[in-house]
Amino acid sequence: MPDQSSPASYLPDEVAVALCIYGEHLEPKEITKLLGVEPTHAHVRGERKSLRSPPWDKGAWIREVRRFEPICADDMLEELLRGVPDDPVIWRSLSARYHLRFDFALHTDVGGTFNLSPRSVHRIAQLDAEFQIYIQAYGDNGA
Repeated sequence: MPDQSSPASYLPDEVAVALCIYGEHLEPKEITKLLGVEPTHAHVRGERKSLRSPPWDKGAWIREVRRFEPICADDMLEELLRGVPDDPVIWRSLSARYHLRFDFALHTDVGGTFNLSPRSVHRIAQLDAEFQIYIQAYGDNGA
């Protein structure tokens, strides 16, 4: 967690952490059964978000944790992965067939910082997944 006593460290307004699995032929029920946890969102290729939206070009299985306060990226990652198997054989199999990615989305008005411990970074690397940081800055911060 950032040192909140330091004037140079700001917590973002909101952080979302997600485990995302994408694939053209992905079947969300298969992923749920394999991982033993439910997704926050899932769809198959060809489904639509709404009647007016275009069909998805690939399937997705997404599990997300979102926080406004308190924000601790390590705790959020731990919560996200609670109940998910550690077995490297499962993750190698998934990464061979699908695109795996961890998303960290920061939503902020004044900038923000967060730290991931070496343990969290190692856990992401063990799962053979990409790591993406998305930053959405909005509003006028007076700069």
